Amino acid sequence: MLKLDEIHKAKDFRESEVAVPEWGGTVKCRTLSMAARWEIGQKSMNGDKVDNVKFAAGTMQHGLIEPVMTYDEAVKVINEHHPAPIQRIVDEVWRLSGLTEAVAKNA
Repeated sequence: MLKLDEIHKAKDFRESEVAVPEWGGTVKCRTLSMAARWEIGQKSMNGDKVDNVKFAAGTMQHGLIEPVMTYDEAVKVINEHHPAPIQRIVDEVWRLSGLTEAVAKNA
């Protein structure tokens, strides 16, 4: 049986690089923790609807590890750049986490 210490030491997050030719390079994404999934869901709600900017910003805040972005920095990127690379990053973070964006928004 596993010991709690062994669980805490486990490296169960997956990582991948996403090409962003529009920005001239790549970014590194990783799996979301359960706590991050919960926070993204909670922050993204605007009444009973999902705010797509908040959803993407939370995903980038928690799912990007290179470069690291705060929530506010992610909102700024979303507001100032074309949606294609942002959507590519969001899709990859949720793919690594075992969900599609649509399922995550409806969970």
